[in-house]
Amino acid sequence: MLLKASIVGLVSIPAFLLVTAAAPAQRYHHKKWNTLDGKPSLIFGHRGDKAIMPEHTLGSYHLAAIEGADYVEPDLAITKDGHLICNHDLHLSATTDVAERPEFANRQRNLTDILDDVLVTIPNNWFIEDFTLAELKTLRVKQAKVGVRPLYFDQTFEMPTFEEYLTLVQDLSVRLNRPIGIVPELKHAAHSNKLHSDKPHYFENLVLDTLERFGYPRHSSQIKNATHITINGKPPIPRGNVMLQNFEVESARYLGKNSDHDVLMLVLANAWALTPKGLDDIATFATHVGPWKEFFISDAESAYKFKNIKLDSKQIRKLGGFIPPHRLVKEIHKRKLRAIGFTFYDKHEPSQLGCAKKCIVGTRTEELGYFFKQGIDGLFVEGVSNAIQIRNQFFNIKV
Repeated sequence: MLLKASIVGLVSIPAFLLVTAAAPAQRYHHKKWNTLDGKPSLIFGHRGDKAIMPEHTLGSYHLAAIEGADYVEPDLAITKDGHLICNHDLHLSATTDVAERPEFANRQRNLTDILDDVLVTIPNNWFIEDFTLAELKTLRVKQAKVGVRPLYFDQTFEMPTFEEYLTLVQDLSVRLNRPIGIVPELKHAAHSNKLHSDKPHYFENLVLDTLERFGYPRHSSQIKNATHITINGKPPIPRGNVMLQNFEVESARYLGKNSDHDVLMLVLANAWALTPKGLDDIATFATHVGPWKEFFISDAESAYKFKNIKLDSKQIRKLGGFIPPHRLVKEIHKRKLRAIGFTFYDKHEPSQLGCAKKCIVGTRTEELGYFFKQGIDGLFVEGVSNAIQIRNQFFNIKV
């Protein structure tokens, strides 16, 4: 069945993307796998499915959902007038046509700050925090120039708000007859909070309040009867789970201490998180840990050398030293945390793995199979349908 050429009245979508048949039931042999709960690994649509669609558009989110992603990921930033907008970067040039808009030429500037534990300077760019929502809505989204990406949908979409993302996901949960997980990442929370220093944890509270308005309250005791989504008289569907992502420990800690939502502590430059005492600390406020996938393959020192990230060796030793890659999933599970890896690119984008001492990555099936065998609980992927096919074959899931 073809729907009208729009999704909940938010943006024009090519008609072939609007086929939304009910998802078939999945069945798998009840073998005890190495994941924390013994079930097959979950698939997270990275920025939607940006292997085909421009990232962080309603089209990208829609595609990931109809391909079968268990969670669909929006990244969040804050506009000048305090709205949550979906975009991976604080800047705009990589994925919008802002550079082609003469009316915004005078907004170009430099930005220097500590972003996700690293001092960064972003030169000669346009930044979301300098634009109102109305101004951002005049821009059109384009494919990021990474690897080989189709350009069919350049200029088709505008930047979506978090509210538009939530509306879409709830609508698709009903149309596809399955709950779709919500996994927003709060981008550079410390930087955004400094812009609203009169309101502590402005960014985190804005996200939590927005979720609450859409039926995902901070605390499970507040849910009452609003556990299902009902749209246009269709049979109710359970709300998808909420998992809040963050690279910044203080922001993640605030989210974990001030809500009952799952919290995913992402790990890249924050090397302390790959130590025994680091994981002990994370277990006090988070439910999931998301290391860069290299950390499951190469020793951390080699991985950081590949990324040109300097280490505080004294701090690492004090925290118990780095956990070896072959032990990382086990140590995460030992603390009742779930392990989530990122990012598993499709064949058109370089894997970005260093593999300084050894490298198991061959075909995509071999790469994903390595992580499934380790017991990874979830993976952020691009090319969602292909990743799900590989996952289903590995876990013998029948659809």
